[in-house]
Amino acid sequence: MQGQAGIVNKFLTEANIRNPQYTPLKIPRRPAWNKKMSAQEIHQQENMAFLEWRRDIATIEENNVKLAFTPFEKNIEVWKQLWRVIEKSDMLLQIVDARNPYFFYSADLEKYISEVGNGKEFVLCINKADYLSEELILHWNTYFKEKGVQHIFFSAKMEQEKLDEAEESDSEEEYDDEDDEEEKEFEPLFDELKKKIDIENELKEEQGIEFRKEVEEEKEVPAFEFNTV
Repeated sequence: MQGQAGIVNKFLTEANIRNPQYTPLKIPRRPAWNKKMSAQEIHQQENMAFLEWRRDIATIEENNVKLAFTPFEKNIEVWKQLWRVIEKSDMLLQIVDARNPYFFYSADLEKYISEVGNGKEFVLCINKADYLSEELILHWNTYFKEKGVQHIFFSAKMEQEKLDEAEESDSEEEYDDEDDEEEKEFEPLFDELKKKIDIENELKEEQGIEFRKEVEEEKEVPAFEFNTV
């Protein structure tokens, strides 16, 4: 892990990564709607707005051969899901890769969330922070603070390891508890069985004593002598 982190940290010290120059993609907006509108009206309005956005990104692609949009960006169903999630949520968390957070961070998404309003909170989660050195964590922390972006550093891998350890510990405790419960459950049976065994042993011991007495009494009986004429 240290070797991989070293490679990542060396890569991220390059000027073009520390101070990247990317063309941000503006995400499509959902047209204004209200509950009085029919589903068909909303559907038609959303399709028209999406087609306009598609024309804009087609122009961007023509003017910049280095840019390439994936099928996900060109699929309206992806954006419809995003629109509805934003509208129904109080807090939205965007997860980005700590190895180059600016590349994945969408400032326009944060802007759109604020446009939807209703006091929605946005948090940028910088995952895989375990790959970063303290110097790089400080760099990105300063960068996003200056941009006014609420953010946290996180490592899903390290948290999963903690959960696994806790689960293993809980399993051991649960196993011990189950053993204790089983012992408590069968304890009356064991006590009863022990009593029976003790009674049987006492009876056997009493029978043995009586048998020994009979043998000793037989030994004490005088032998009869018979005289023959």
